Amino acid sequence: MKRRFWAVPLVTLLCVLFACNKQNAAAKAPKADVNADIAAINALVEEWVQLYNAEDFERLMSVFYADAPILMSPGASVRQGKEAILLSYRKDAQANIEHVDHSTVEDVRVSDGLAVAWGVDTGTTTPRSGGKPVPYDLKWVMVFERQPDGAWKCLYEIWNDNPVARR
Repeated sequence: MKRRFWAVPLVTLLCVLFACNKQNAAAKAPKADVNADIAAINALVEEWVQLYNAEDFERLMSVFYADAPILMSPGASVRQGKEAILLSYRKDAQANIEHVDHSTVEDVRVSDGLAVAWGVDTGTTTPRSGGKPVPYDLKWVMVFERQPDGAWKCLYEIWNDNPVARR
């Protein structure tokens, strides 16, 4: 009976210590800087444009995409993983010279370890076999994931034509 008597105060004490420790950890946690996160995502999209235009797809995979990204583009099957996305970029580059002239991030929403951004791109597609550059306008949505080092990387990407912009 005496053994059980000491168990109740011991469990109570452990619960109080755990609760206090949890509160201290929360107080010490760094405050989220949403403006810094938005700036980082904007910079990451700018870097994507530079690397894409330079056809530096290998670097693009390491800098921009998370470990298991998903890419959904119009008229193509879903590409899962960096290798599948890299192969599609290489295949497209064999047929066409793609150039993003301008990319605008319209909005970024950040919540804990995830962020969603949407925007529009304009550019040209020039067939490598010859022909005139064909202008395009597209709209996109990307979901970013905060990495353990605090950096953001793209987890999901989807885009399609933006015909309204061509009026």
